[in-house]
Amino acid sequence: MSVPTASLILWDGPVLLVQPQPELKRCSMAHNCLQCIKYLMFVFNLLFWLGGCGILGVGIWLAVTQGNFATLSSSFPSLSAANLLIITGTFVMIIGFVGCIGAIKENKCLLLSVSIT
Repeated sequence: MSVPTASLILWDGPVLLVQPQPELKRCSMAHNCLQCIKYLMFVFNLLFWLGGCGILGVGIWLAVTQGNFATLSSSFPSLSAANLLIITGTFVMIIGFVGCIGAIKENKCLLLSVSIT
């Protein structure tokens, strides 16, 4: 009677590493959390931009309807409430727009410029 011998197989190919399931869940959860933060930043900056549009609209409305009635200083006739609202609204709109683009494109330079101002 012959006894079967066990043969030894040596594998010389690439080694495949399989990550455990909890690691995949954590990675997926982190990705989903970052996506949520990205879109929350976009929505916040969109609201900021819309607020700037509202301020600009009120400033233009004041400039058209009130004229020079709301002048803040007699020595500076161009310093009126309408002009101040127009300048502020334009500035807020620009910051909100740059923030929206920075959040969607994930551009560090744009987000840094929004956070500095």
